[in-house]
Amino acid sequence: MNKITSINGTLIASLNELNEHVENGTAHVTEEERTAWNNQTTVKAKGILIATQEDLDEHTGNKAIHVTEDERAAWNAKADAAALSAKADASSFNVHKDDAVVHITAKERETWNGKQDKLTDEAGNMTLDGGLTAQGGTFSDAVNANGGINIPLAAGAATNTAAVNRIHAAGLAAVAETYNLQIYLDAAITTTTNNAAVTERVSGQLMRVTVPARQSSSVNMGLDHSLIGRANYSKFGGFTLPVRMSAYKATIKITLGMGDGQVSVRTDRDVDDYTRVHTSAEHFGEVLDVTISDTRDSESRGYWVRVREIYYSRSAGRKFVKTTRALLPLDGNTAVPASISGLVYHQYRDGGWDTDNYGTLWLMTGGYDNRCCIRIANVRGIHTYNSVGFNACHLDIYNSTNATTVDIGAPRIMQRYMDGYNPAYYGFSAIEYNAIKSETIEDFIDPDTQDQA
Repeated sequence: MNKITSINGTLIASLNELNEHVENGTAHVTEEERTAWNNQTTVKAKGILIATQEDLDEHTGNKAIHVTEDERAAWNAKADAAALSAKADASSFNVHKDDAVVHITAKERETWNGKQDKLTDEAGNMTLDGGLTAQGGTFSDAVNANGGINIPLAAGAATNTAAVNRIHAAGLAAVAETYNLQIYLDAAITTTTNNAAVTERVSGQLMRVTVPARQSSSVNMGLDHSLIGRANYSKFGGFTLPVRMSAYKATIKITLGMGDGQVSVRTDRDVDDYTRVHTSAEHFGEVLDVTISDTRDSESRGYWVRVREIYYSRSAGRKFVKTTRALLPLDGNTAVPASISGLVYHQYRDGGWDTDNYGTLWLMTGGYDNRCCIRIANVRGIHTYNSVGFNACHLDIYNSTNATTVDIGAPRIMQRYMDGYNPAYYGFSAIEYNAIKSETIEDFIDPDTQDQA
């Protein structure tokens, strides 16, 4: 049968549909739900709770749950928890604050700020504004005392620096003079060759040898050693030989006999030959010859000097010759040989069979150049057994043009008077200019015999 679904155009539901709707608990509100909802103070809009004005006013007026600007500023200034974990508590801080060992006072700060800065510079040098007092010290290098050294004297003499320096210098000069012994020249036993003339200008002190023009001559100087004390040994430390040539165009070879040993003396030999040669198999002595040329080497800017040292080596069982070449850095204002005024030899202590570099040979020069003490050779140093040390002197003068005169002064021998040492060696070493350029050592071959001596 047909259902009636509308009356006068109005839709109507069936009884069953009406009952289903009435019994729908989801779509309808109960009394309890209505009461609960009516008692709520908030409502939602689109799922968001909305407070009433009363609730909002109550919340904004609650000062306990809100932060003021002053509170925010104060709390932001406080340390956070991580920083607080590294802080000390008050008791620990007070203990540290009162610790006088780890803290300095204002007085200590003032004192320390007034103290000397770092004592040494980058090079390790030290400069002090005040004085230095010490019980002792050891120095591995030279000590410069530009202001002098104060040396108290037990005798009660003045102890200020200037006075002490003068007293000691004068005293040491007197000591050195006392031990600087004279060798005298003996014209009666001086010999020459080729008509060279010997004039005794001051008896025992000064002789002149004149060599004719375009002639050469060998001169054997007569030496008187009477005042040199010795027994089996002497205290020889060195010598000074004043010698000067008056001409420029000449070459001179000075041969020195040093120490003990039998020798052969040869005259009128070529400049490269030997004037004095030891003939004994073993000997402590040696021969030094010094050749000084008048020719200036323009390329090297100086004058060459050759020194030959002939000696016997006991360990090798034969003789050697050591040749040293030195360059005198002089010009025409200090021309050679005219500017040379002497030859100086010193060894700092007694030598032996095979000692080395105990002695030094220097030239003294005049003229314009200030390098007036010139080292020309390092030598072995002789043993003074059975010898006065400086035994003989020979001159070979090679004259190329005009006549040449050579003036020779009396030599002086310095004794080793300070516990066997010769202080003059150190004095000359302190003022020297070292002109040595080369040193060579070879077997010595006697040119007369062509044998190894």
